Amino acid sequence: MLERDEEGVGLPVQLPTLAQSAQAYQRASQLDLQVAERLRRIEQQVTRHTIAPKAEAAAPDIFLAKSMLRNRDSLRSAIVAAVILGPPKAFDR
Repeated sequence: MLERDEEGVGLPVQLPTLAQSAQAYQRASQLDLQVAERLRRIEQQVTRHTIAPKAEAAAPDIFLAKSMLRNRDSLRSAIVAAVILGPPKAFDR
């Protein structure tokens, strides 16, 4: 069982004076203004990336081939054409 006399005993704590507390409160109240000013300065230092120019348009044949591959029916037709027009089976060996 704990003795009740030990509860009142603790480590000695030195509290800051009223002037020190007022100074700390004053610094803390201006903290948001300081942060806002710092962010403004950083924003001025940051350079923005420019938008890269788009690459020139590809040849119309390439565009047509890509659009054919996106369509399921035309993709199936392309596979059949590749099998029919491909090299003969005798060359597979």
